[in-house]
Amino acid sequence: MNEPIYVAFSTQKGGAGKTTLTVLTASYLHYIKGYNVAVVDCDFPQYSIKDMRERDMTSATSDDHYKAMAYEQFKRLQKKGLSRNRQQTGGRTRQCRQTC
Repeated sequence: MNEPIYVAFSTQKGGAGKTTLTVLTASYLHYIKGYNVAVVDCDFPQYSIKDMRERDMTSATSDDHYKAMAYEQFKRLQKKGLSRNRQQTGGRTRQCRQTC
């Protein structure tokens, strides 16, 4: 079994694009490269990635156009969507190790 690789994006400056870079990198690694990916959002209390995923999930499940786009993407890539688990800070490392 391969050893997990940990990647972190960090800066104290807000608005630098950490969330966008994290989501795009995770999507690329999962959908294009085929890796299992665990994303840990440590930006308490903001949790931008959680909010982004909830917004995207609402759009993808309530709008017929987005439903069709998501279906075609998953069919073409032969991949399921990234799963989402939320735990408090204490369980994040354990969950990441179990997922990876």
